Amino acid sequence: MTYEEVAKIIGGPGEALSEVGEKGDEFYTVMYSYKGEVELGANSIFTFQGNKLQAKAQFGLE
Repeated sequence: MTYEEVAKIIGGPGEALSEVGEKGDEFYTVMYSYKGEVELGANSIFTFQGNKLQAKAQFGLE
């Protein structure tokens, strides 16, 4: 999935936590964070490389 596809499913843009490389490069890597709304500390993190989802993690989400 692309960042745009994930943002559409989640309901908006995430907060960029880190970026490595140059935009447009196949190895450009960005990590985005999304905060949950129900449980304190709930969040998810998505890592994209070349605008393709490479990894995801979550805490406190159903």
